[in-house]
Amino acid sequence: MMKTKLGIFPLGDALRRMLGSLSSMFKIPVNGYEKSYYKIHDLYLRVTSGQTGSRLIIALRCYKNQNGHRPERLEDIKPLTPAEIFIDPINNGSFVYKLTDDSFKLYSKGKNNIDDGGKRDKGNEEKTGTDDWLIWPKTGKKCKIKKENTNTEQQ
Repeated sequence: MMKTKLGIFPLGDALRRMLGSLSSMFKIPVNGYEKSYYKIHDLYLRVTSGQTGSRLIIALRCYKNQNGHRPERLEDIKPLTPAEIFIDPINNGSFVYKLTDDSFKLYSKGKNNIDDGGKRDKGNEEKTGTDDWLIWPKTGKKCKIKKENTNTEQQ
């Protein structure tokens, strides 16, 4: 990985050159692309964290298949996985793994490296400080399935 003044980002220098040429082409001030760079970098870190977390989820499932129960701690699956997947790309710390009644939670503590219980205040992370990145369970929009009327009239 290349080290740039903005941090470790493998495509950082190429991205800077591309944004620099775009800024000269469209007459955007050079510092005008810095905000875009940080957004792209944050997105890159979140995607990478999600990919690493997915590998952890697979290892957690393998552990459950072998032992009949989920591990108490994330360290219990270390023999099943390479060491680098325990490092959270967002903060270079560790992921948080917590057992719940019927499943588990896996999340990144975010850039501030403070455990906020897996909560993230979308759009207000800078103000509130809650910037955890939830990996499992997945949240999203739930769709309602309409039940069709099964009562048909026989003729």
